[in-house]
Amino acid sequence: MKIGFVSDEISPNIEIAINKCIEWNIDTLELRNLLTGRLPYVDKEEKEKLFKFVKKFNINISAISPGIFRYEYQDTEKLKLDFEKTLPDTIQLCERLNCKKIIIFGFRRKNLLDDTDLDNVINEFGKVAEIAAKYSINIAIENGYDSWCKESKRILRIFEILNCKNLGINWDPANAIADNEKPFPDTYEKIKSYITNLHVKDTKHNGNFICLPIGEGNVDWEGQIKAILNDIPDINITIETHCEPLIINSKKNLEKLKEIINNILTKK
Repeated sequence: MKIGFVSDEISPNIEIAINKCIEWNIDTLELRNLLTGRLPYVDKEEKEKLFKFVKKFNINISAISPGIFRYEYQDTEKLKLDFEKTLPDTIQLCERLNCKKIIIFGFRRKNLLDDTDLDNVINEFGKVAEIAAKYSINIAIENGYDSWCKESKRILRIFEILNCKNLGINWDPANAIADNEKPFPDTYEKIKSYITNLHVKDTKHNGNFICLPIGEGNVDWEGQIKAILNDIPDINITIETHCEPLIINSKKNLEKLKEIINNILTKK
């Protein structure tokens, strides 16, 4: 188990994010947005600053999330850009930062009840996994309430058809709160063999998706973390605060997560 943060959930300023991690005794970050844009599309000066601080403070980069497939799969222009530019540039960035994981999305869906295009979507996931495998990089598809990677039945179908060793799930229980199943234990127990990364945040879904500090929402984090420690002990556990003020709530989330883990280990 390795606890880390999505860097811009502390601050989009990478220097501030890393300094806070050092203060909190954290050495692992997932990268997404910096001050000048979403990776890999940031300016050269900021990218060099990122390389400098990661090296200086020996920061482990657990994953990079460039926003691939965060649109409807019928958008051919964005699809072409992802395959010809975003994915290759992100792979190059991974090699520079010694990162072995890229997080992607599951395409947005117009009709959440219609599976007509699922085979076409699965084909695109397979292409990404095949390209990344050439560079020994793993792909983690994030589950989302408005995406094709939603609910256990569909998630299982996607992964059983593809059967790619370097393709897994970035499991975010808070994103699954709006599903018909309970994220934990229902969905988790069915898909756990495919989970390769964990995002930690909390939410109450009452028609609106509003994130809260861990323990203040509807996610059973005590049960989920206990299961993760038992089933996937080497996983990266990444805090994705998602609620303002970021620095205060990120520290609060870290303290709560450590408290949950300590309580679980004490009871063993």
